[in-house]
Amino acid sequence: MIKKSQLFLNDWLESLMKLEESGLKGKIAGVIHTINNSYADAVINQASRLLYGRDHIYENLLGLKFKNKQLFVFPDQLKGSRSII
Repeated sequence: MIKKSQLFLNDWLESLMKLEESGLKGKIAGVIHTINNSYADAVINQASRLLYGRDHIYENLLGLKFKNKQLFVFPDQLKGSRSII
C-alpha cells in the first residue's frame, strides 16, 4: 500500500521535472527529502532520501571549488567567506 505522503512526493517530483524541461535556466542538481518530526524550530535530520539526481552540489568561490552536501552550512556573504578560507 502506498502512503499519501509518497503519492504527494511523486507528484511533486514529476512537476519539478516538467519545470526543468520547460526551459528553466540552469539545472536541478538533486532533490533530497528530509524527514523531521521534531517540534523544534531547527534542522534535525531524522532521516533523508535522495529522490532525484545527486546528493551534493559544487560551488566556486574565490577561485576554489567546494563540494557541498545536504546539511553543510556555507556562508553566502563573500566578506564572511574570505575570513574562513
